[in-house]
Amino acid sequence: MQKVRVPTIYERLAEGRARLQRLDLERSLSGDPLFGKAIEQRIVWRELLDLELQDFDEQIERICAATQDIGERGAGTSAPPQGKPR
Repeated sequence: MQKVRVPTIYERLAEGRARLQRLDLERSLSGDPLFGKAIEQRIVWRELLDLELQDFDEQIERICAATQDIGERGAGTSAPPQGKPR
């Protein structure tokens, strides 16, 4: 099975920046200030959303790791609390 290489955030941002620079150059050459604006906005918003999702994933990983750590530390120390007898 082949591993799929996932580009790093830096690589993706650099690629997006290069695309935006090409659009800016084409925009100035064409004399049309609106040329490629929709594409430009999609690139920027996609990257922003991806960064937000990555941040959420990292937060979830930290929470899971902390929860697992707490569970492992607490597992051997005492029995779970018992309910009131009837």
